This record gives sequence, structure tokens and C-alpha cells, in this order.
Amino acid sequence: MPAFPQVVGPSYQLASAQAAIERMVNWFLVPNEAPDSEGKFKMLALPLPGNAPFSLYAAAGPEYHTPCRGLLENRGKVFGVNGSTVYELKSDGTYVYLGTCANDGLPCVMYANGNDQVFIGTGTGGTGEGYVIPAGAAIGSLISLQGNADYLGCVSGSFQDGYALNVIPDSNAFQWGGDDDHVVGQLEYWNAANKAILAGQADKLRALKSWREYIYLMGARRSQIYQNVGSNGIGGDPFASYNSTFIETGIAAPAAFITLDDSLIWIGEDARGQRACWRSAAFQPQRISNFGVERWWQSYTQIDDAIGFAFIWQGHQFVQFTFPNAGYDASGNVLSATWLYDATASALLGKPIWTERSYMAPGGGLQDAVSIAPGRAELFHCYAFGKHLVGSGGADGNPGAIYQYAEGVYTDCGADPITGDQILQPIVCDRITPHGPTWGKRSIHNRIEFELARGVGTSGTSVAFTGALSAGSTVVLVNDTTGLLATQVVFGSPWVQDGSVIVSVSANVSITLDLPATANSAVTALTAADSASVSPQLLLRWSNDGGMTFGTEYSIPIGAQGQYNVWVYLLQLGYANHPGRVYWVRCADPVFNTLMNCTLDYFDLAS
Repeated sequence: MPAFPQVVGPSYQLASAQAAIERMVNWFLVPNEAPDSEGKFKMLALPLPGNAPFSLYAAAGPEYHTPCRGLLENRGKVFGVNGSTVYELKSDGTYVYLGTCANDGLPCVMYANGNDQVFIGTGTGGTGEGYVIPAGAAIGSLISLQGNADYLGCVSGSFQDGYALNVIPDSNAFQWGGDDDHVVGQLEYWNAANKAILAGQADKLRALKSWREYIYLMGARRSQIYQNVGSNGIGGDPFASYNSTFIETGIAAPAAFITLDDSLIWIGEDARGQRACWRSAAFQPQRISNFGVERWWQSYTQIDDAIGFAFIWQGHQFVQFTFPNAGYDASGNVLSATWLYDATASALLGKPIWTERSYMAPGGGLQDAVSIAPGRAELFHCYAFGKHLVGSGGADGNPGAIYQYAEGVYTDCGADPITGDQILQPIVCDRITPHGPTWGKRSIHNRIEFELARGVGTSGTSVAFTGALSAGSTVVLVNDTTGLLATQVVFGSPWVQDGSVIVSVSANVSITLDLPATANSAVTALTAADSASVSPQLLLRWSNDGGMTFGTEYSIPIGAQGQYNVWVYLLQLGYANHPGRVYWVRCADPVFNTLMNCTLDYFDLAS
């Protein structure tokens, strides 16, 4: 049968979806680097990591249950800001309260100096409040810079050559730390005279970052490079323009200014109004987004609030961007969106590789081929204690929770949107293929077969328990919920409908099912089992109108545990019309889902 390797590929959808409609959600792409071995696959789709618990979120006070605004690792310690609460996060997941800061609901500036101090700028919306975590970071030790007339505020900042560097709010100037009586690196001391004004550009500064001993000063329309020149600057200032070097693009989203390996990455904006992603190369920007990504970004309601971070996973260097206000769903609810740039795969394949990430809340997920995939909850990242720690902005119902990206975890932590109970939500992986090889013709598709990881079902567990039911209610009263988890299937009683799934668990009080009970029962014996992962399925549907509408969804078993020889195929796929057959592949079970190739048996009709 002819191969259809395009079943694996990046997200690339244009404004005309009938021209390009590809989506890749919650998988990342691994190009085949092995010499002379592309016979089985050219690219492998692997699942991205889920959010596993790290911080003791439930036991923490309400002051920690507010959206995360920043995370920073410094010398083996982790510091964070949730709402107005500044804290140190210990390796056992406990919090140490350091103090209270101003809260404008926006991301914080966080950087460390060489003296074990941490600067926090919490007024990035323009008010510019600043704080210092002193060396030692004891309970309640946070130092406020409010009231210090020599501190001129901060909306972006960095640290270089012993200098604290802050962009002054609503200006085209930046300030460096220190005064006449203290060394420049001490973060609590400032002098209002220690500032530089960028005379070479008219627009105001939005962001600053130190990279390779150069200072990138990013405006709204234009940017400039500075360097440390000792006392040789104008008026003896230590910083001056580097060869009058300008970058003819600005930055749209200051919280998405990312250091990645040998370059800086940012979402650009300039007088032409572009919404593109740029990567620095020898002080010149190189475009690393593509028309498919830019088409989506252009449609978003807002991009200046985008938040980004870089991380390395299984050898891939990723940059993750989340747009908190990308659009709205049919009910008028705000939707976020998350995009992932794979710098490693892009270098290997010679073109930008972008995929999408999504948090699939109960009843949510990608609803059709041309809608926004709801974005991820994690907005901030640091690597500490040998773990990738990420802070939730609240899209999962757990604002301020600190999770860890974990190998072999195919669920996300979250809270039930109705009850508030903690749940584990399976990560749903979607692939919408490009228009098939028979576009422009009518054809009959006989069989499609998938090459992927088989036999990935788990051994599963079953839990016997007793509960009280009420006719028409989805709530089952349970005194002991030990071993009961969301996504388990409940059976064993004529009063529970077949296939009833636990959607949330309230500890030692009740469980909530997705289907209501059919009759009352004071006490009845029930069993819960992890059937979703015991017999995982690949879900398949298709479109005959170029991806505008999709038909019935079919389930194809991919193998219980140890069933490595199972055939993953479907027969009698019907007529495909001339706009081109588009397949939608979904894996929604919490197991090791992969996708590597596909074969398609079809023949063209004469007319």
C-alpha cells in the first residue's frame, strides 16, 4: 500500500484551510537521524510531558492560590511570586513566605546578582514597583524599594558585569544599580543619576536583556545594542551604544523575550505591524515563524501579554509561547493559545517547526479543525532540584500551583471547573493531516493502517468500594475514596449506567460521574477500573470537503499491555471528493501515544 508519511508533521494552517490545514497538538516531532533508516519513518511524533504535582498546593494557604507571576532558580534555590505573595519553594514542595508585593496581575521581572540577592519588579504594567530578596532569604525578609526616590522603577531588567539594569517605566531610558557609597551590584541601592537615555530612537523601551555581554534594548518599533565600556561612555557612563547598532524591529511581548542557546528569541512588532517571531543572529533578526503561525497570531485578540520560556526535553530545545487572551469560544469565554517552537528539529529539517500545546479541560479540547486549541496552564519555568518546574496561571483551575514536567506522565493536574475537586485530566493528542494524495480527484479509500507504538495499555487497577446513589444524580456518596481517580470507569451495579466515568473525586465524601444514576440505592457494591488505559484506542475521523466538516469518529484498538503485534487499521473508508480527504487522528487515553507513519490503500475514479 502507498505510504502516507504526511500523517506526521507540524502545525501549518493558512487562512484558507482548504489550501493548508495541518494541526499537531500535544505531540512533538523527532526527525530520524539514523543513517539510511528512513524506511519506517521520517518523523516520529512523541507525547509532550504532562504536569505532575510538585508543590504542596492543597495544604498551602489561600495566599498561594493566586496566579503564578514568575519563577527563578538561583544557586540551588527557587523563588516565586504568586499574586502578591513572594516565597521560596523548597525541594520538598513546601513554601517559605518572604513577603508581600504589589500585584498588577502581570508577569514579574526576576533576576539575581552575584551576591545571592534577587530583584523582583512587580509593576511591569507601568507602575514599576521593585523589591529585593536579601541573601539568606529568611521569613518576611523581603525589602521594598518604594519610597526610595533614587529608584526610578522597572518594567524589564537583567544583570550584567555586576550591574543591575532596569528599564525605567514610560521612557526610552534604563537605570543601573548602586550609589556613591555602595558597590553597583547591591540591589537595594540606587542612584537617580545612574541612567542612560537612548537618543537614537524615538519609541519607548519595552524590554532589556543581557546576552553574551551585550545589552539588547528593545523598543516598540526599533531596538538598539549597548555594551559595557567602563568609564569611556558619554559623561563617564559605563554603557554606550555598540557601533551604533540598531535592529529595525521592536518587541511586542516583553514577557516573551527568551534566551535560547546561542541566540535571543522574541515576538516582533514594528512600524509595519508584523506579528512574527525573530531570532537574533550577529545582531540581525532572522524570522523563525512561518505563514501558518503568523496567520494564527494575526487573528489573536491580544499578543502583547504573551508569556514565554525555554526548556530542553529529550534533547530538543523548545521555546513555549502562551497567549492568555487569544480569542473567545462560542459562549464568549476567553481562550488562551500555546505554541511550541522546536529549535532542534528546525535545524535538522531546515525549516521552522512549530506545534501546538493544549490543556484539555473536561468537555473541552480542540472542537473543530479551524478553532483555537485551548492553551496550557503553565506560564513560567525554572530548572531546579533536577526537575523542570512550571507555575500555573490558572487555566487548569489551580492558579499558583507549581508542577513538574515528568517523564511517562500522560495526564495533567487540574481542578474540576464545576466542583473544584482535584482531577487528573488525560492529555489529548491531535493530528489533522494535510489534504491527502488524491486531491483534485474522486477516489475510493479502502484501508488505512497506522504505524505507532502498540501494546501500550497499562495493567490497570480495580478498586472495590460502596456508595449511595440517587436517581438522576451524578454524585455517589463514598466514605472511603482511596484508590479512586478521575477517568476510572465505574461498574458492578444495575443503578450505575454502563460506561460511567469518574470526572472528579472529593476526598472521603463523594465521587462525581459523567452519567446519572438510574435509581436510588442506600448502599451498593461498586468497582472502579482504569479501563481507559487498559485498552487504549486511536480515534479516527475524516473530511471529504477539504477539512471544513468531519464525519463519524471511529475507535481503533492500539493494543492492551503486551499486544505488540496488533494491527491498527480501518477498512471501507468510502468515497473521497476532489477537495481532498483530510484525516483527523486523536489519542485521548493516558498512555504512551506515538505516531510515525501510515499506509493508505486507495484508487482513483475515472471522473
